[in-house]
Amino acid sequence: MNGRTHAITGGLITGALLTANTAPTTDTFVLMVVGTLGALLPDIDRTNTDITQMITRSESKSSFMQNIFKISILNIAGILLSLYVFKNAYPLILGIYLSLASLTSHRTLTHSLLSLGIVMGLVFLITANQPVTIALGIGYGVHLLEDMLTKAGIAVLYPIGKKIKLPIVTTPFAESMFLMGASLICIVKMVVN
Repeated sequence: MNGRTHAITGGLITGALLTANTAPTTDTFVLMVVGTLGALLPDIDRTNTDITQMITRSESKSSFMQNIFKISILNIAGILLSLYVFKNAYPLILGIYLSLASLTSHRTLTHSLLSLGIVMGLVFLITANQPVTIALGIGYGVHLLEDMLTKAGIAVLYPIGKKIKLPIVTTPFAESMFLMGASLICIVKMVVN
């Protein structure tokens, strides 16, 4: 699925799940943004996606220099956050992990439960904020579920390489219908609370 679908559904599903028994608050909207970022994160293993365009601004296939640039940006951010904001090494570890994961084949490591666990664990160690960690995990998980619904599937149990797929969303029209349906359900769910 494309980045727009991942971003919108990641944020809306995060909001709908986090307001299961309550009305949306300002915090809900902040957590929806975190869910949106989580939903874009698995595609860091590609050059031409929304999340990597934010980091590298590249529009062509990944080159060696683009990969070096991507790694440098993530690790400089990790070093700065480690030293000046959080005063621990976890942001740097997350930056290193994302840098290395970004170099893997598409829909393998970054599209796995292993990666979901690593990212959620490190985000919790960095922030010590359970709602932020859960929101990021919901968005990331939504991305994995959506990509399982395509013909290509994902290696959800990586390093076991077999890709799991339930090819329900197989055309751009089907993706648009999926996006509209999921968005409508989430918005109604949040408003009706």
